[in-house]
Amino acid sequence: MVMVLLLLLLCCLMTLDCGATGEQSNTTYFVNSAVCKMPYVDPFTEDVLKIMTPKKLEKCRSDSDIIVAEYDFDMKVYRLHIREEQAVSWYKRNTTLECKYEKIVRDLINKQVDNSFRVLYRRTLTQDFLVPPDLHYALVHCAVVNGKEKRVIQSDGIAFVQDYDGRSSEELPEKIEEHPKPSVLIFGIDAMSRINLRRTMHKTFRYLQQPGWYTLQGLNKVGDNTLPNLLAMLTGYSAEDTDKICDVRKLGCFDKLPFIWKRFKDLNYTTAMAEDKMNISTFNYLKPGFIEQPVDYYLRPLLMAMMKTFNGSEFFDKNLCLGRHLTFAYLWDFAKQFIQRFIRTAKPMFGLFWTNSFSHDYFDMTFALDDLFVEYFKQFEGDGLFNRSIVILTSDHGMRYGYLRQITTGYLEERMPMFYIYLPPWFRRKYPRLVGNLVKNRNRLSSTFDIYMTLQHLLQLNSTKNADIQPMSATCPTCQSLFYRLPVNRTCEQAGITEKWCTCHPRVTVTMEPYARPMALAIIRQMNDDLVKKNLSDLCANFTLTNIIYLDHIIELNRNATADDSEQYYVIEFSTAPNIGIFEVTFSWINRTATLNMDINEISRLSIYAPDSKCVSDPISKKFCMCKNAIRINSLRAGTPN
Repeated sequence: MVMVLLLLLLCCLMTLDCGATGEQSNTTYFVNSAVCKMPYVDPFTEDVLKIMTPKKLEKCRSDSDIIVAEYDFDMKVYRLHIREEQAVSWYKRNTTLECKYEKIVRDLINKQVDNSFRVLYRRTLTQDFLVPPDLHYALVHCAVVNGKEKRVIQSDGIAFVQDYDGRSSEELPEKIEEHPKPSVLIFGIDAMSRINLRRTMHKTFRYLQQPGWYTLQGLNKVGDNTLPNLLAMLTGYSAEDTDKICDVRKLGCFDKLPFIWKRFKDLNYTTAMAEDKMNISTFNYLKPGFIEQPVDYYLRPLLMAMMKTFNGSEFFDKNLCLGRHLTFAYLWDFAKQFIQRFIRTAKPMFGLFWTNSFSHDYFDMTFALDDLFVEYFKQFEGDGLFNRSIVILTSDHGMRYGYLRQITTGYLEERMPMFYIYLPPWFRRKYPRLVGNLVKNRNRLSSTFDIYMTLQHLLQLNSTKNADIQPMSATCPTCQSLFYRLPVNRTCEQAGITEKWCTCHPRVTVTMEPYARPMALAIIRQMNDDLVKKNLSDLCANFTLTNIIYLDHIIELNRNATADDSEQYYVIEFSTAPNIGIFEVTFSWINRTATLNMDINEISRLSIYAPDSKCVSDPISKKFCMCKNAIRINSLRAGTPN
């Protein structure tokens, strides 16, 4: 109890008003209309505070960099400087310092080009080496040498944001309002609800309260995990509609999709993209990634080389570190280089920088990231990013499994990602009506498809109405730019949100009703039948019901008066054996026929399932499979968080 009070006090001190900064503490709903009542969620409830552990940021290595990259803006060239003084402690009698670099390139010969790399050559580094313009990624190694004996004392990876492919060095006009196109930089934190940002990243949240920043409190995700939500944001397509174009599990599919960065590139933007966790990155987790490099500046080849080269060595850490530094730091240093190189040139920038190393698995690990996150934003501020650019800080969804997801408000947090957008002073002066509309949309229902339309709008600022913005979202033609007013009485269907993910409708708990158990058993029958259909029954055990945690009846506010009253919507959470599976299902039930309808692929698994599902590779099947070779005899009590 003492720890809970201390944490609550910390929250009060850091947010200045005990969790209400930027929001009214007496708010009942984030969205409150005749057809949508999205409940307000208090970030600082006791059930969360009691298991929340503030983390400190640990250094990956205690020694300093021996090799540092410096960009000479006058000569427009990188230098690699060897800081010999940092290696003095390694010197012994008759030893010398020898540093080499390896040129890393995408391995275009390899079929899985996005998951591979090639060392083109290895050469000795001289002091203040001038980096050639065709060198974009390098692994560097320093060793102390004594005759034939050599000991590598430091290895690292370095990315160079080079001036290649005829980049314009023309300076921006003095009056930035004369520049027709703003730069657009998107920074993402995986699995971060706006509620959890307030809870665990107090300094970042305070930073986002400054003038020029705007938020959406009614943003609702449109898919289960990262990929469908980013597809909606970056292509305007749902995962289901993407499947009509091509199979994302097959090589070349992602290259065919109409990603928004292609539009920016066609309109003379310089483009960049990076993620910081190679094994779960959005377009590569159980997917083949891209054949063609998707953007001008792409960090993945370097991080792949570091992960594979340093694996098993003292220069590798499978958790937060890669090489000598935080994986997050390599990502944001790359973003910093990109910004510094092109912020003052006439060509605008588009960048997508996505971090999941701190946030994907543990909801409170981002405590440790808070100071560093703000530090980077202040560095970007010093570089001039916020003078010219529109900056978006967003997420794909909230926590999808674990303790935070299993508490009463967990389903809301999972479905409500954060979204903050910064509009520079010149934009606010030039487009006051658009800014006013964005403010009005703060507490209206919005979706990831609306973010896609907003990105399109930023390329077409001369449009006068939403219909002028082309192409519109293929999946959600009723979705629109956030710079135009969203309808007050907007339904989830109009926002491209299925009933499974919709947070608009009140729920009444009916767990003790006699029909609860037949419903749960009907769902489990379908889950077991699906294993048979997918030929997984030899690998995966059948599910049996152990406990109904809750059954809620969904009250549809926008229900058509002519609709079949016998069909009702429900949400159920239950646990299963073997092992402990905790599942949540949204389904419809027709009373007169006792018929259940649900989308098997939309079932949510709230318990951590990685240890149970290693025998299958399909991401959907992983949610439903309890591998027979991973069954634990002594499981924890069913229904408890794991």
